[in-house]
Amino acid sequence: MKITMETLQKEAPELLVRIQEQARKEGVESVDVSAFESDARKAGAKDERERVLGLTEAKFGVEPSAAVRKAAEGGCSVELFQSMLEALGPDPAEETPKEPDKKDQILEALHKAGAENPGGGGAPAGPTDFMEAVRAVKAELKCSNYEAVKEARRRYPQLHEKLTQRKAEND
Repeated sequence: MKITMETLQKEAPELLVRIQEQARKEGVESVDVSAFESDARKAGAKDERERVLGLTEAKFGVEPSAAVRKAAEGGCSVELFQSMLEALGPDPAEETPKEPDKKDQILEALHKAGAENPGGGGAPAGPTDFMEAVRAVKAELKCSNYEAVKEARRRYPQLHEKLTQRKAEND
């Protein structure tokens, strides 16, 4: 990589100042910048490492990231660093179980208490008796009566229960 004055002025102004001071001290017309270049790379690598470790700590927390920090400061490779991040596991915030919606909890309690259509705000949606459910399923799936009865029983257990209770009362 060829280093120019423009590159130094844009990317490493502190390094350029050090080079110019060294040149004045030694009274040299040209200066070998290779020694300074390795210092600049080390400083840049250190800055980038700190940035990445800061992001890691922000996401996973200081304690879980401590092992990653120790390895990174020891000079581990990017590949090793990535495998360490994977070893930390997923973001704990993403794993927290979602709290059930309060509305759903209330509707479920009403349903368990015997309300036929809690929260419906009017006429119940869907079929009102089991045979109507069977006809709707049969039309939707274009299947036999047997398959429609099985599916309607799975989809609408409360309607099936009403039907069997009525039959039991009539027997």
